[in-house]
Amino acid sequence: MPQVPVLYALSGAESPRVSDYWLYSCLRRFSGFVAHVLALGVTIFLVILARPGTSLFSWHPVFMAAAYCLCMTEAVLLLSPETSPFCPLARKSKIRLHWLMQLLVPIFAGLGCSASRPDITSQVIRRSLSCFNFAKAVGPLVRKHCFNGCGG
Repeated sequence: MPQVPVLYALSGAESPRVSDYWLYSCLRRFSGFVAHVLALGVTIFLVILARPGTSLFSWHPVFMAAAYCLCMTEAVLLLSPETSPFCPLARKSKIRLHWLMQLLVPIFAGLGCSASRPDITSQVIRRSLSCFNFAKAVGPLVRKHCFNGCGG
């Protein structure tokens, strides 16, 4: 059998310390930059389009865009070593910022859901919806730290 040369193999590819091909690294950084711009751009576009303050319902797309388009996307991109806006920070600090961003998602989503229902006029119902979403966000963190602290 004749040996067929592989065009995409790098010399010394057997070594685990060989860096990525330069094009892959550039494409990852570029796509991360595009993701940041799109997340911020879509959020700003929806906020301008919704004209917050014109009615109670106008706050619904504002909070939902802030929750899902901005906070959730940025929380995921925050942990990336190449696309994080907080590159000089230690990994532990990035993880804490990730938790904070993920904590903001259900808070903003709860505010958006309560703004989407103008027929819910009782403050007690709105507070209970906000508390429920806050408990959904904080519950896993408390459970994780309680089990880690108790040795479980």
